Amino acid sequence: MKYRKLTAVLMAMTMVAALFTGCGSKTEEPAQTPAGQEAQGGDEKSDSGKADGEPITIQVMSGMMGEKVEGAIEQEIADDFMEKNPNIKIEFIPMSTNDVQKKIITLATGDSLPDVVGVQPTWLAQFEEMGIFEDLRPMMGEEYVNTYFEGALYEASVGDKILMFPWLCTPTALLYRADWFEEEGIQPPSNWDEFLEAAKKMTKDTDGDGKIDRWGFSMVGTRNNSGESRFVAMSRTWGVDEVVDNNGTWESGFTSPEFENFLTYFTDLNNEYGVVPPGAVETGYAEAVNYFSTEKTAMMITGSNAIGVIKSQNPEVGEKMASCMLPTGTTSCSATGIGGYAISATSEHKEEALEYLKFTLLPENILKFAEGTGRMPTQKDVMQDEMFNQEIFKGYVAMLDKPYKQPVFPGYVELLDVAGEAYSNIMGTGQSVEDAMKVVKEKTEAILAENNK
Repeated sequence: MKYRKLTAVLMAMTMVAALFTGCGSKTEEPAQTPAGQEAQGGDEKSDSGKADGEPITIQVMSGMMGEKVEGAIEQEIADDFMEKNPNIKIEFIPMSTNDVQKKIITLATGDSLPDVVGVQPTWLAQFEEMGIFEDLRPMMGEEYVNTYFEGALYEASVGDKILMFPWLCTPTALLYRADWFEEEGIQPPSNWDEFLEAAKKMTKDTDGDGKIDRWGFSMVGTRNNSGESRFVAMSRTWGVDEVVDNNGTWESGFTSPEFENFLTYFTDLNNEYGVVPPGAVETGYAEAVNYFSTEKTAMMITGSNAIGVIKSQNPEVGEKMASCMLPTGTTSCSATGIGGYAISATSEHKEEALEYLKFTLLPENILKFAEGTGRMPTQKDVMQDEMFNQEIFKGYVAMLDKPYKQPVFPGYVELLDVAGEAYSNIMGTGQSVEDAMKVVKEKTEAILAENNK
């Protein structure tokens, strides 16, 4: 594929957008930056500690530091590392996970990337073309590399290069209220017809005032990464591949009848059946989790990280939920939801950054993270811990056996937004599925044409 032209265009567009829109209006609420620390990335490099006796500072751009549960645990692990390694200081730069890709491009263009950067697999093709991150394979060594699941390494790599430490994974599964299902005498849904029937049964007026106050499904309907990634995860079970490399030519299932069928099903959950809370297109991840934790919804399709958030908001609900595999359409699959950290190619402290990242991935630290947040290990031996035999994890563990290898496609973010625009317009403005599909086909074909040059 000829990425260089696309990369240049994307960089230009992204930088203009960042300058004039503050990284766009579709993102969720930005992460909160601790007092006294501006989220400026590496625009101004910290004192590198070159003088004898001064600690070396490693800047870490983290999307998790703005999250209440994840941020606290990540800081705790960093504090432990600094206590054991007084010559190294870890300095976090919190960033919203919905903004970070644009920020990385802007910082890289200005040669101001921090030492360590939180990344997602779908961005790696573009970043590899830009040459902004170190190949970690020779730094890690093959023995260390082989401790990871093959699927985790696949998503962390572009070709033979490993561009990020596959830190943790959040496979997508169905989280549900096990106690309510038991009360209704129904099993967790195994297909989408059963899912709809369960959602209908769980949608009810619980206090007898004539108004619905509990719904079957916590839909994330916002037009951003949170909404679009869940929508696509569901669509794959209907036989829709958002993009595939067919002998050197990119193709997309977004133009297929299967996609139109799923788009109809998904939007009908709101428009036709009313099994989701009002205001679906304004319901982001945080709102959907809040509905679940406050006992307003019975099911949520989400990554395992929602477990930790729900437990922190309402421990009693945390004890009453379980997980199962995603309902099956024509297939059953889930992206592993790998997230991790890359080391900047311009970092002056690559070895120290490597030392820190390896410390965070010690079994005791990863298990601490898993227990507190629901995010799961990417290393084979750690996954054998008895923690993952609990009902709350069973669906997520099962989905790891149905991996979907997410394509490394430079136009992936733009393609997902095509889907987001479609469901958002159908549920938010009343656009018909037929009219939405005309736009989907037109925009999908344009994105594919640009990347097939």
